[in-house]
Amino acid sequence: DLPDRARLTVPAAIESCAPEGSGIEALRALMRERLAGAATAEDPILTHTRHAQKIDGAREALSRAAVAARSGFSEELVLEDLRLALAELGEITGEFTTDELYETIFATFCIGK
Repeated sequence: DLPDRARLTVPAAIESCAPEGSGIEALRALMRERLAGAATAEDPILTHTRHAQKIDGAREALSRAAVAARSGFSEELVLEDLRLALAELGEITGEFTTDELYETIFATFCIGK
């Protein structure tokens, strides 16, 4: 619905609409390519049980976000599930850890003072 779409120059942009479901497969394919690199995504090798659990958690959060978007839930609710998926993946990549979460909580709140 944006005017002058042709002027938008975003590398690897995928036009999609979550409520309509259009462009979702192309978006998934690009995400697979970016996450897996040149490797095939059909048979990923997970060397740790914890990684498999985090992948499952991310997949569940993404599914909830998709259902919420299609059902017309507020953007905040959809974004919360997307944030949860990102946090699950971040625990695998090291970009986000539970320790960082605890540090943030304790730095923000006064507990027992």
